[in-house]
Amino acid sequence: MEDYSVTGPLSGWKQKIVAFAGALGAPGLLLISFLDSSVLSFPVINDLLLIELSIQKPLRMPLYAAMAMIGSLLGCVLLYFIAKKSEEAFFHKKAGQHAHAIRHWVENNGFGGMLIAALLPPPTPGERGPIADIVGGAVTPLVDAVKAIWLQRQKANELMRKTIETQLEATIWPSFASVSPSS
Repeated sequence: MEDYSVTGPLSGWKQKIVAFAGALGAPGLLLISFLDSSVLSFPVINDLLLIELSIQKPLRMPLYAAMAMIGSLLGCVLLYFIAKKSEEAFFHKKAGQHAHAIRHWVENNGFGGMLIAALLPPPTPGERGPIADIVGGAVTPLVDAVKAIWLQRQKANELMRKTIETQLEATIWPSFASVSPSS
């Protein structure tokens, strides 16, 4: 059987990762998929490893696909728990002493809150709400700054063009300065 390798175009460190995980086989694919879906990103590496292992041992392809799926799923579950704990810490930090009361109200009245939100009409198009005010307050100065920089750049380009024109007229084309179209 011929030896196939799909890792040719990868950089040095990526080839080392693929070689290490490839030597482990299915557990290496599980590890790379777990890391890719959680805390580290290995774009394309787990795909190439899956392809390379499947080419080397085609009968194990379902095992390799399952290991990639399980590793990815476990990585996503880890990210979920990290995000959930971070959200709780952030909520308690921002809500302060009212955190317990807010959480208690949401747990006891969650259905009522969702029911009211579902029954209220959607915002009228063109009517600004508090979110639009917040976004507008944050984005408008940025847009104004970009416009000012763009206009300043256009003025600088126009000034440079006029300067070059004047220089050319004075140095390269002095004989044309005396020629008038009406003569």
